[in-house]
Amino acid sequence: MVTDLDYQKETLPMLDLSLLKFKERDMLEGIFKFWRLQDAATFDISKHWESRLRHHLGTRYDSRSGVFDWDYHMKLHEMAEIVSSREYQGWRESGVAFQLRDDAPYQYSNRTLASGLITMKGGERVARRGYWGDIVNSPYLALGLESDNKDLFHKTNSKHTKGSVDVSVWNAQWLLGRLSGVDTSRATWERNCLLSGRLMMMMVVIASRHRKADSSKKVAALHSCH
Repeated sequence: MVTDLDYQKETLPMLDLSLLKFKERDMLEGIFKFWRLQDAATFDISKHWESRLRHHLGTRYDSRSGVFDWDYHMKLHEMAEIVSSREYQGWRESGVAFQLRDDAPYQYSNRTLASGLITMKGGERVARRGYWGDIVNSPYLALGLESDNKDLFHKTNSKHTKGSVDVSVWNAQWLLGRLSGVDTSRATWERNCLLSGRLMMMMVVIASRHRKADSSKKVAALHSCH
């Protein structure tokens, strides 16, 4: 699409790519093709995240849980009380900020987080692909601290009953609703959020069943070969 302006104007008329140079369009095309690759080994975000942590923490890496706890209580908690220790420390360890459920498997890396960087190795400039984003502050600061829905900030025994993840999801869904032009009234939005949550869980269950079925077929095929 980025290299065919006529097709782009027909399918996405709200975008204007005419001012991009040919080199820039080729670079965008390369990025989009990289996003579509099926081979998980081309970008293993878990390894890149661990590498960033090791470089950032140095000799403190083996005691990183204590570092994360100190950063949370001494730096973040006072400014962002809604962010729970479990949310923050879980993200610092794995890089996963928003989970469907605690035991949900994450088998595919988010390639939109990949970027290139020119580094020096042996006195030579070397191009590297990796994750060079935030590993300290957390993505909760963007949408997870404030909301018009005050029920999200209810406390019991001086503790929040909801977390920053809940606030972030609510705000993101509300913003997407406004962009889509749908009814964003409180009652309608609560019903839509509930339905979307149920739908998401159904999709997870269905996907899990498909993975199990595919695994069973592969095992059966191996047995038949032997």
